Amino acid sequence: MVSEVLVVFPQHESFIDQDIRLLQNHFGVAELEYSSRHDRFTLVRELRRTRVAIAWFVLGYAYALVRLRPLFGVKSLLIPGGWDVEALPELGYGEMLSKKRGRRTTFALSRADRVLAVSLFNEARVRRWAPAARVDVVYHGFDSSFFSPGDCDRVGVMTVARFSPATLRLKGLSTFLEVAKRLPEVPFTICGDSSGSSSLLASVPSNVRLTGYVPRDRLAQLYREASVYAQLSAVESFGCALAEAMLSGCTPVVSERGALPEVVGSVGERVPYGDADAAVAAVERALNKDQGDAARQHIQSRFPLETRESRLVAEVTELLEEP
Repeated sequence: MVSEVLVVFPQHESFIDQDIRLLQNHFGVAELEYSSRHDRFTLVRELRRTRVAIAWFVLGYAYALVRLRPLFGVKSLLIPGGWDVEALPELGYGEMLSKKRGRRTTFALSRADRVLAVSLFNEARVRRWAPAARVDVVYHGFDSSFFSPGDCDRVGVMTVARFSPATLRLKGLSTFLEVAKRLPEVPFTICGDSSGSSSLLASVPSNVRLTGYVPRDRLAQLYREASVYAQLSAVESFGCALAEAMLSGCTPVVSERGALPEVVGSVGERVPYGDADAAVAAVERALNKDQGDAARQHIQSRFPLETRESRLVAEVTELLEEP
């Protein structure tokens, strides 16, 4: 069966699944979860019967997709996610730290028919590696009816991140825990998979709750119960959980890294990455200065779901109409 659009991705994520649903409103869409090298045969088969191939994250399958597209007359659209176009040697983070994989990523970005970055920061990373890329910014979009403030009493500070040794510095969790330690009367919550973190449990203050993985409905409720959302990461290409929390009425506290200042705009507090003293002061200010309404209005006006849908549809339609 021929499909107009093929979406290839490494694993299901809420923002990827959302894009697929948006595209399905307008096109025939096939999906391919590319989880191992064996899936390359499926990729070739699917490319034979599609017209536009979209790769979420510029990984090995994106390189293969761009290399093979002339054989099948398929148009290519790449959406870099962050890690795939990043290189932070001090954290051992980023696909571009590997010369071989970096060359493939640069080739794919340079030769793709379209590249859609999720932020201005993300676009700059793409242009660093592939100055000739046909790249434009199409921000993530958020459902303001699903992520809503509710009428709960708000208390405490939360963040969303996998809790593991690898994320302590990358996601700013070491700073988050230090802030919690210095504010023992304030409840703190870390939402995310915490399996394999037993070696870290001794460092977790008693006022910090680890929820483990929570489904989307439960996460939306936790946003409604928190007063402040803190994202103290070393880098973020966007920060979807941050935007969801703001849309739900949380006052943001973010590090001055990556796209985080771009997402929050003039709402909330910004702090230097890794500066626990500044983070403590910022969290205290945020707890005493409710900007939940302003946070929600900012996300509603800046990152509406309808804009994401219309831009995606326009990009795919243009590719379908090209000879």
